[in-house]
Amino acid sequence: MGCTEWMEMNQKNKPQSNALAAGILSLLATSMFLAGTLYNTGYKNQEWALDQSDSAVVTALLMFHVTAIISFAVTCFLIERYPKKRST
Repeated sequence: MGCTEWMEMNQKNKPQSNALAAGILSLLATSMFLAGTLYNTGYKNQEWALDQSDSAVVTALLMFHVTAIISFAVTCFLIERYPKKRST
């Protein structure tokens, strides 16, 4: 599929493209927030982290990143299989 064909298909799938762009921006904003607070020592004072070691808190926060990456990959895989409108 060439660039012009992709652009034409993108115009026909505008609602789907808008939803995908919103999802990508949400994932980007959330991951930037998580990355900015990953090594924040203030998390040690949160109720869920009071009795946990530093490595357990960092591991829990890293799992948020791993989960986001896995869900992003699965979503990309599923979007490719979603039927798209074709020009007739």
